[in-house]
Amino acid sequence: MSHFSIKCRNCGKELREVYCAFCEHCKNALLITEYKESQFKEDNNKKGIWRFNWLPAHRADFEQFGAVVYKSERLSKNLGLENLYIAFNGFWPGKGAMLQTCTFKEFEAAVVLQNARENNLEGLIVASAGNTARAFAHLSLVSDFPVVIVVPTMCLTEMWYLDSSLPVPTLAVGDGDYSDSILSLTGFYELPLAIFISQRGIYKEKIAAQFPMGQRLPMLLKGAGISHSVISKRDDFKVIEKKLRDVYKKNKIHVFLLSPEIWERSGSLMQDARHRIHPPLSPLNKGGIKGGSCIVHHASTPKFTRYEILEIVAPYLDNKVVVCNLGFPAKEMFHIKHQPSNFYMLGSMGMAASIGLGISLSTDKKVVVIDGDGSLLMNPGTLATAACLFPGNLTILAIDNSAYGSTGNQPTLTGTCVDLEIVARGFGIKDTAKASTKKELVDAMKDTGKGLRFIHALAITGNRAVPNISLHHLENKKQVMRFIKT
Repeated sequence: MSHFSIKCRNCGKELREVYCAFCEHCKNALLITEYKESQFKEDNNKKGIWRFNWLPAHRADFEQFGAVVYKSERLSKNLGLENLYIAFNGFWPGKGAMLQTCTFKEFEAAVVLQNARENNLEGLIVASAGNTARAFAHLSLVSDFPVVIVVPTMCLTEMWYLDSSLPVPTLAVGDGDYSDSILSLTGFYELPLAIFISQRGIYKEKIAAQFPMGQRLPMLLKGAGISHSVISKRDDFKVIEKKLRDVYKKNKIHVFLLSPEIWERSGSLMQDARHRIHPPLSPLNKGGIKGGSCIVHHASTPKFTRYEILEIVAPYLDNKVVVCNLGFPAKEMFHIKHQPSNFYMLGSMGMAASIGLGISLSTDKKVVVIDGDGSLLMNPGTLATAACLFPGNLTILAIDNSAYGSTGNQPTLTGTCVDLEIVARGFGIKDTAKASTKKELVDAMKDTGKGLRFIHALAITGNRAVPNISLHHLENKKQVMRFIKT
């Protein structure tokens, strides 16, 4: 049996179920682990943490997994440290590291699975979206212990392991992203949260990609147990006032679904298209933020709108796979230079660079991602993945107009304290360039396809009035796939 017991520190009772997170007799009591032996006993025939008798893992197929510690050579030389030792958790056979899923979560999974077996459990349900799910899936198959992995659709790419001879794990797949944080943080701690969502896909919607989420959103909220109100006309604003009081008085979560209809008769706010937008309280506007709360980057003054930049770079996109950011960027690109190799994002903000990266890894053709500051700020981690995988045929052209151009030119923080080129370099992309003049843009584009490259193109805020993309989205996908395969 297990080498420990779980007790409530308040009442002293031992929990019969070792997987309980709370004492059924005491509210908010601290649970403690009491080991049956107070001394470590080492077995030097086993690897890593499995040497110690405190862990309830006694299976030989688990003991092959462990971290390795080795003396650094190149890194220690670069840092000037003669005796630098590195503890490595992952898969590096040359160093003796054999974690098949490349994550230290295998240690956690091994202990939990063996503990479950010793406590005569028939199986486990594991809800996770990444490394933990992969580790439990792999070790459950190795040890023949039934586990069901609950994973969001968007995280299915994390479910891999190196041993292709193992069967496929049992997965329960569901849609979701931010809802996990809402339920596990805000809901769990009973924190007040009012969420305002522009509900696309329900009123005079012209973009088909907005229909699925917009129409199903009320059902998703209901399934998550989150209350919501539909605000479809101006008279409904009084509902917002009433519900907001309840949110903060009763520590509730409530979502307000805002129909585009409520904005139809509102006055439009015009921005000067020849100036970059800055938040009203920013260092660049002399006031509001004091004490140097962010580092202002002093970039070159932009000279062109996004549309004009696309016109300049268009000749350098011939015979290349082009993944274009959603909204106005995609419409403008379609209007300026449509070609069968152009993939137009019609939804999924923040994913253009991720899709471009995936394509670049599956083809020798040159790939150009046309991204924006808003989307990159939403999903900057893709830059780290790109730097790590280092495809030699990928160029990311980040057109930065310091605004969410497709939703009303609300300002982004690239107009004040975020320099996207520095961000890219910080993530490990060595070949970067900043461009605002025509010569700088042309010179940067001439070098594409010679390795992973990030071009930070500074733009003036503004959108060109162009028609929607007339090409059906499924036909667009087929055209791009045919181009990649040829």
